[in-house]
Amino acid sequence: MTLSGPEDVHIAPQGYETERVSKPAIEHDADRVVLLVHDEDTEKGIDCLDTATGLLEAEKIPVEEKTCDFFDLNRTLWTFAETVQTYSEENLFVNLSTGSKITAIGGMIACMATGATPYYVMAEGYHGETIAEGAGEAVSLNAYPIGLPDEQYLEVLRYLEDQGQIAKGQVVEFVQEEEFPLLSKYDRQELKNLYGPVNKEILEPLKNRGFIKEQRRGQEKQVWITEEGEQMLELFSYLLD
Repeated sequence: MTLSGPEDVHIAPQGYETERVSKPAIEHDADRVVLLVHDEDTEKGIDCLDTATGLLEAEKIPVEEKTCDFFDLNRTLWTFAETVQTYSEENLFVNLSTGSKITAIGGMIACMATGATPYYVMAEGYHGETIAEGAGEAVSLNAYPIGLPDEQYLEVLRYLEDQGQIAKGQVVEFVQEEEFPLLSKYDRQELKNLYGPVNKEILEPLKNRGFIKEQRRGQEKQVWITEEGEQMLELFSYLLD
């Protein structure tokens, strides 16, 4: 256990695992373990959770539990991201070997976006179809950075989600009021001077990524958020809290 400075925090989906959750945290002197628990867990899952928690607490490692749907990528990624944000000042390690395939994907995406270190624990054997027995070596994995979405884009998506289909000019007015840093190099005193910059710096990037759509209606262009944009906003809404 570290005496000062950042803590070593391990994040692990629980699933039907005990040793592959507890052993790497114990062997690497974790200061804290955050267990992600399926929100509709079975009796077997609860038993495994109790066992893993007992093993960790026997080594005086604090354990925190967070629930999420192991089979919903959006909710899983949101829970990972929220947890990583909570412990952003610590040394973070994410166990990708436990839980579901969805939690493994969500955990890796979270690592790619935040710089947390992913690892995989080899099983010594398997009992039945899905339950691992024993825990072998913990292997570190590479997580190539992808970066988090800019909060200013998220603010615009949230505005569009609240307003529905609106004239592009309303978005320009909203951006002028918010004084976004993305537009700091432009003259923001006159609204008419912002139409081009807002389109270039904000609306076009969002449209190119499929997060918003645009269509001319009469004399004006209208914009609205897409389903993909709503999903992006849901995944990273914790950045706006």
